[in-house]
Amino acid sequence: MRAILIALTLLLSACAAPRESLMFPSPYQASGNEPFWHVLITDQTAVIERPDHAPVTRSLHEITNVRSGWELRGTDLKINVTTMRCENDMSGALFTHAVAMELDGMKYKGCGGTELPPDGINMTQWNLIMLGSRALTAGVRPFLAIDGQGKVSGLDGCNRMAGGFAFLPNGTIEHSAQGWISTRMACPQPQMELASEYGKALRASTHWRFEGAHLVLLNPQGVPVLRYQRTY
Repeated sequence: MRAILIALTLLLSACAAPRESLMFPSPYQASGNEPFWHVLITDQTAVIERPDHAPVTRSLHEITNVRSGWELRGTDLKINVTTMRCENDMSGALFTHAVAMELDGMKYKGCGGTELPPDGINMTQWNLIMLGSRALTAGVRPFLAIDGQGKVSGLDGCNRMAGGFAFLPNGTIEHSAQGWISTRMACPQPQMELASEYGKALRASTHWRFEGAHLVLLNPQGVPVLRYQRTY
């Protein structure tokens, strides 16, 4: 009998213990529109920013696992985070969580968590963030705009370009024999060098894939040559 009681006690303790997968992620960000707001949650602190308001900092005294998410509470603050696909109603960006916040009697709704890839490659726009292993952080950066048929226009860092290749639904890139057309402006360095390197990488790309919210172009050996971040 005692052995059974001990076993039941251990079982109940295991059930009551919080699982790692249910722990609230930190740092965590969420935002919404009309009214516009943004919250950054780090450890036990929430910092809320809104236009025409001073930033508000509140300590969180309770973080509770609830059905499909979490409930966070502080003084005159409640944040509900629900695990479900959420679409920003202005940009169309997709996120892992729907977020509802009550602050000082005011209610706000939006999205938070990790940004998700779009449902498809067509009708999207992308800024280049990595050329090979080199990160691009400043200056004029190349970008791509992909239309409803997977065809491309954009900027190579100096000149506007159009045509020449298309993104196919099966993850391949189809290059046309005539290549793309572009304007022929002369740009100062390092823009001209960037445009040249970017053009070579585009011509070498044969496949594409999403990695999280990034678009990655790969060469025939499967090596990433270009990485983009979506713009809206």
